[in-house]
Amino acid sequence: MSGGPVIYALVDPADGLPRYVGASRRFAHRIRAHRAFAKRLTQAPKYDVEKWERRLFLEGRSFDWKILEETTEADIDAAESFWISQGRGLGWPLTNETSGGRGASGFRHDAESREKMRTQPRATGPRGPNPWSAEARARYAEFRRMWTVPLIDDLGRMYASADEAARLLNVRTDTVKHHLGGKPKTVSGRVLRRLPR
Repeated sequence: MSGGPVIYALVDPADGLPRYVGASRRFAHRIRAHRAFAKRLTQAPKYDVEKWERRLFLEGRSFDWKILEETTEADIDAAESFWISQGRGLGWPLTNETSGGRGASGFRHDAESREKMRTQPRATGPRGPNPWSAEARARYAEFRRMWTVPLIDDLGRMYASADEAARLLNVRTDTVKHHLGGKPKTVSGRVLRRLPR
């Protein structure tokens, strides 16, 4: 094996048939990732191949693999699509949810997802409806106001906002905000505090 891009198949040890066709630029790493996911019981499987890998692991088995083709960077997407199409034509029970290559060509949402999308409110503007409740919007507005209050440092220098203090002290705005929350104790050697409005 050359170590370059490959098209590979994950094979069911029970019947020797491929269950998944994939493309990888780092094959050994990709196989380790497949095996690691199967063992990671804290993360629910999302895709059909992950469900199949997890089922094998829980049965005390593991998949086999084989290289279908060594390819080039320029041809990897077309080669993956070819092998998925070829496998389906040969009757392989593939768990691939798309027809291969980059993107989601051939992907279909399951019935549950389609129902969720159907019942969600439609967008009413360029960004859709505001999903926040009035209470959540009020809390966020208060949070934003908290960071736009004027500040004063221990030398008496005043800043219009946390953003201005960060710019003048040459630090990130987050650093100033964290400082006002208690950590770190100083910002560029200065201690800042909010001025009452």
